[in-house]
Amino acid sequence: MIIVPGGSAGDIEAVTAGDGLSGGGNSGAVTVTLDLNELTAAAVADGDSIPIIDANDSNASRKESVADLATLFAGDGLAASSSVIGVDLGTNPGLEIDSNKLQIAKGISQHDVPQFTSGVADDDFLRVDGTTIEGRSASEVLSDIGAGAAAGSSSIVTTGALDAGSITSNFGSINNGSSAITTTGTVSAGNVTLGDTGQLIIGDDAPSSDHTATGIVITMTALTGLAIGEAVYIDSNGKLDETDADAAGTMPAIGVALEANSSGSDAEVKVLLQGVFRDDTYNFTPGADLFIGTNLGEITATAPSGTGDFVQKVGVALTADTIYFNPSLDLIEHA
Repeated sequence: MIIVPGGSAGDIEAVTAGDGLSGGGNSGAVTVTLDLNELTAAAVADGDSIPIIDANDSNASRKESVADLATLFAGDGLAASSSVIGVDLGTNPGLEIDSNKLQIAKGISQHDVPQFTSGVADDDFLRVDGTTIEGRSASEVLSDIGAGAAAGSSSIVTTGALDAGSITSNFGSINNGSSAITTTGTVSAGNVTLGDTGQLIIGDDAPSSDHTATGIVITMTALTGLAIGEAVYIDSNGKLDETDADAAGTMPAIGVALEANSSGSDAEVKVLLQGVFRDDTYNFTPGADLFIGTNLGEITATAPSGTGDFVQKVGVALTADTIYFNPSLDLIEHA
């Protein structure tokens, strides 16, 4: 029974299902069922709400905004704004948007995913080429850095510059082919072995300045009073002193003093045994034979001719101030 206000009591004659409901009727047991298909279609927009059963409120029927639902669904790496879920690039630096499309960020920057070229193989070295990574073999790496390949266990066949450090006795052999080994220092100790076509090239025929030489040089003890450029002999005590062609005891000459000894006592000096010597006080004719003179330590283009003088050829003039010193140890005495 239904009572209508201001009216009289009476029976319900009909039940009509409204929006979102189905069923109804005008006789017998009438059932009305929730039917969402009966609702009018609409586009969901920010600010809209949807019905929910609230588990936190004893399963009561409630409504919730679409914006809150989007925030709920936005998990790690996602962000919701105005009911729209998007990728949070701030927490996903390996992703990027390109032409409105989400893709993996490729390249060599931080968080990028490196892209390897198709030629990368096992045991390759890796080289960055623009925004990709390519494989390089050992020989290609040596070429890239301007070095040659190492061969064998005890020798370097070719290499770039050795700018520092030392080569020790355990280094082994150095084979530099037809290239030159150049030094302005001293090569000391050990032996220099030449092959059947090897050449020992000491230097050119023109030392660069006065009282300089290139050739075979040794160090010996000299008596005091010795000057640079003087011819020297070895006395009975094994010490160097100045030659004199008219005194048998001061011959033969074995070298040219490259250092002076004015210390007042014996001292070590360098002596040119064979090679090229320059003295700016010379005034020789190129090609002239050279001899030991009758003045102390003198080298002259005039052979001694006095009775009892000793003639010893010691070299030849290369230029007016440069000589090739290569003494013969044979002496000829004028009778």
